Amino acid sequence: MFKSIFSRQLIVCVGILFISVVMLSITLVQVFTSHFVDRQKEMLMEKGDRIADFYVQLGESPWMSDIVVARLENEIRILFEYLNISIFLVNMDYFVAATSPDIGHIHGTQLDETIMPKVDKIIAGEKVTIQGFVGDIFEEHQLAIGFPVVVQDETGAIFMSVSMPEIERSIADVVNMMSVYMIIFFLIAVLLIYVSSRSIINPIKEINNAAKVIADGNFEKRIIVNSKDEVGQLAESFNNMAQSLEKHENTRTEFIANISHDIRSPLTSIKGFLEAIMDGTIPKEKHEHYLKIVLDECIRLNKLANNLLYVSNIHYMGKERLELKAFDINILIKETIVKFDNTSINKEIEVSTILDTCNNMVMADYVKIQRVIYNLLDNAIKFSKKGGLIVIETTQKESKLYISIKDNGEGISLEEQGKIFERFYKVDSSRGKDKVGSGLGLSIVNEFIKAHNEKITVSSELGKGCEFVFTLDLCNVENKT
Repeated sequence: MFKSIFSRQLIVCVGILFISVVMLSITLVQVFTSHFVDRQKEMLMEKGDRIADFYVQLGESPWMSDIVVARLENEIRILFEYLNISIFLVNMDYFVAATSPDIGHIHGTQLDETIMPKVDKIIAGEKVTIQGFVGDIFEEHQLAIGFPVVVQDETGAIFMSVSMPEIERSIADVVNMMSVYMIIFFLIAVLLIYVSSRSIINPIKEINNAAKVIADGNFEKRIIVNSKDEVGQLAESFNNMAQSLEKHENTRTEFIANISHDIRSPLTSIKGFLEAIMDGTIPKEKHEHYLKIVLDECIRLNKLANNLLYVSNIHYMGKERLELKAFDINILIKETIVKFDNTSINKEIEVSTILDTCNNMVMADYVKIQRVIYNLLDNAIKFSKKGGLIVIETTQKESKLYISIKDNGEGISLEEQGKIFERFYKVDSSRGKDKVGSGLGLSIVNEFIKAHNEKITVSSELGKGCEFVFTLDLCNVENKT
């Protein structure tokens, strides 16, 4: 396919170039011919004026004086020898009074009738141009200029002419030289077009082949970028796309493995406990205890399913919609902490608050901010050691309220800090034994905060804990969304 496209494009480009070169050559030939002929006419008139001035300076009748004629013919001879200009002078009776050496045979003869009308026009004061035969004087076509000469009230005509074949040969020499240069230019241009086209087609072919490889599921394919032009930028963008696809594929594979484990574990527990209850392995007095465990596992599965459904909706529906209202963030924080009383007591974790009471009213989506605080607090407790401390703090800075949730657990490495808000990413499981989850919690938190046009940041150091900080608009400031 690309070979066909390349061939068609090359033929089109060469065709356009060929037509352009031909039209340019024709135009140049016409312009040059016109210019050359015009220059010849100007030269003939200039020399004719010189002879006319020569007559005037003599001050005698140029048609009757042998001395004048002799001196004039000497001047004419010089012009003929050096410029190859044929010259003849005609009096008002159509007799030739003087000639250049090449046409001396017409000296003293009367012009034929075909040229007499031209002489009449010249004597009447006009300038006449003849391009072709000048009567029967010359055997070849001539470019002749005739103009009047007035001396002592007598009017005659001067004819200055050059051979048209000579002019045509001069033009042909220039045209031949121009043609050679045009052919060389055309061949060089075709070569450049070919090389340039190949430099564009080859990378596109490579991109096409790479796209086929990626379409088959091999996301490791990359294209070597050797240029910084549009094609190079396209190749670089393709590499970035392939890298992103590879990253998403790895994340998807890891996610499927994690989700499979997260689903299999509670299902295995539920199945095992229910079978044990049904076959009598677990005595009746312990049924309630184990049914409670089964219920907890079902709640865990339901939470996982809801998270997956939410992330799917965000992916296909776009930005989350908000239901903004003013509410007391301090009350929301305290109510959320209460939900973790049992968990924090079991792990002997202290949850402390440092809340700004000057202005604690924010304008946000209550349900979504509640989930943000819940997820962040749940993570803080989950990744804290037994006997740890969690501090929730609110601070007002200008028009913003900063909410911080900080723990003194093992922390997050710098490399992982740049990934924790990605969907399905799970921090190294070696940081704790009870850190179950799907890797969706922080991704959902990030989506909610972005929906408010706010920011969330993380700062951490291994062995010294982790701190998440997000911002909200105070309710007395017009919301940006």
